[in-house]
Amino acid sequence: MKHNRFNKRDNSYLKHKKELFEEMNGKCAYCGIELEYKKATIDHKVPLAVGGTNDRGNLIICCFSCNHYKRNRDIEGFRKSIQNTVK
Repeated sequence: MKHNRFNKRDNSYLKHKKELFEEMNGKCAYCGIELEYKKATIDHKVPLAVGGTNDRGNLIICCFSCNHYKRNRDIEGFRKSIQNTVK
């Protein structure tokens, strides 16, 4: 089922936050900064808007800024946009 922002949001993936946080040693998966648990966000590697799921394997912990700037890009697209910004 394709993601629709008007459908009731499925927040079942939130149950994975603690284990994702521990796996990343409390650091953002994208920029590596140390995170406070309460401020850490869960990102979808493949965004829901392009067919991603809430499955555990599609989730990653990151900071709010990276999650916000990644938007609906996949990880590779996000990394390329960061590299272009740094150049």
